[in-house]
Amino acid sequence: MNVKAHLSQIRWDIILKAAVLVYIGTFILGIALSFPLLAFLSWVSLSSDSALQITSLVSVLLVVVVTGYGAWRVARRVVRAALLHGVLVGLVVALLSCLLDVLFSKAITLVGVLLYVLMVVAGLLGGVLGGRRRQKLWTSSPMPLSPKQKRRLATMNKYDFDYLREKVWTEDLTRDEVALVAAELQEPTTDTNPVTLLSIMCYSQAKQYTPLVERYLNGPDDWLASEALWVLCSCWQLSPRYINKMLAFMGGAPKDEYRDRKRIAISCAGIHLERYPAPKLLRQLINILEDENEDESARVSAYEALYVIAGGDRWKYPKTPANFDPSTDADPVVVKLAKERLGREEEQEGQD
Repeated sequence: MNVKAHLSQIRWDIILKAAVLVYIGTFILGIALSFPLLAFLSWVSLSSDSALQITSLVSVLLVVVVTGYGAWRVARRVVRAALLHGVLVGLVVALLSCLLDVLFSKAITLVGVLLYVLMVVAGLLGGVLGGRRRQKLWTSSPMPLSPKQKRRLATMNKYDFDYLREKVWTEDLTRDEVALVAAELQEPTTDTNPVTLLSIMCYSQAKQYTPLVERYLNGPDDWLASEALWVLCSCWQLSPRYINKMLAFMGGAPKDEYRDRKRIAISCAGIHLERYPAPKLLRQLINILEDENEDESARVSAYEALYVIAGGDRWKYPKTPANFDPSTDADPVVVKLAKERLGREEEQEGQD
């Protein structure tokens, strides 16, 4: 995944809030602990230099622990890139400390630099542990609804689920909220469009509901099937399991009245090929691009997918004119690189 894709996943609001709280919390706890600690060390007749060293060591440990805890909390909250969020929490805390050190002491000492490094390392560890905790939480088997959840579901209507769809774009849903969405997908009790529910599942990363989402790969309409494929392959990054389904959709099976399935399958295939070799998917994309009888929108989608696979920026797709004709409008370098990669992957597949 390229740098812009990573940056688009960063929740700077959560990171900055956590970093400021960590710094303030560390400062308050440091003051709260320093006075009784100094009093105790004075009581045991320790020299002032030794007492200062011990107090400094405790302060360092406090900073590292609180920073790691803050990073762990952030990593548990975010949907993607938990490790990156943890590191950024540690980095922002370190930058705050550095700025204040320069502001008040007018200098940066070697001990200070080591402390900044420890903050970043603490953020890294917090990100790792928080990400593992979240992964375990969201991949465990779904539990039946509790009586409280059932009562809440009975009072919900379409607008409540619309609210959850808006909410999930800016913050994570609770596990209870995701369970309610899954229950509505399982047995509808309102007139909420299932596409709305699937879009909520996309952002939730609740992969324990994979079998439930898979049910919609067969419709009942193209829009639902394409949304289900998008959730599984793009949002949840489970595309290796659905290569045959992507191939079928790109091949027009089952019948795709509005070609929604084909376009989404092409996009999912492109995302898959950014991460994994898959000569069958790559050949199908090339075939769609070069097929003069193919729908124009499908050919444009195939070209955009190949453009990114060839190293292009997915945030700056080349503009394709109306009545797109790959023989004149497509960059020949993109097609050449795609075919060269296909040759390598098919050769490797033959050897295996």
